[in-house]
Amino acid sequence: MPEYIPNGFKLDSISYIDKIKTIVYTNSNNEEIVFQQGPNGSSFRIDVEDSKVGHVNIMGWAGVPFSKEGANALFWHNDEYSFFTYFKSRRKGVNKNSRKLNL
Repeated sequence: MPEYIPNGFKLDSISYIDKIKTIVYTNSNNEEIVFQQGPNGSSFRIDVEDSKVGHVNIMGWAGVPFSKEGANALFWHNDEYSFFTYFKSRRKGVNKNSRKLNL
């Protein structure tokens, strides 16, 4: 489970499809934060067309943040797993999860 979730968000669901674990948090404003984790080589559907794409360092690993139409996402991996975080929220601090994520 993520170590940090912004105030007001509550666990909505946890699911497993194939080897990909998905955790969804929602709040009273219908905003949602989605975390996904799967073994390296797993397929994640990520639409980056017409997105602002960047590069970040997450605990020594290369990460790719991108934003599109008010939504923000971050994809990165370590030796074993690939991670994907998606959120559509104007709140600050959601990116803190990339430093503390331990699904």
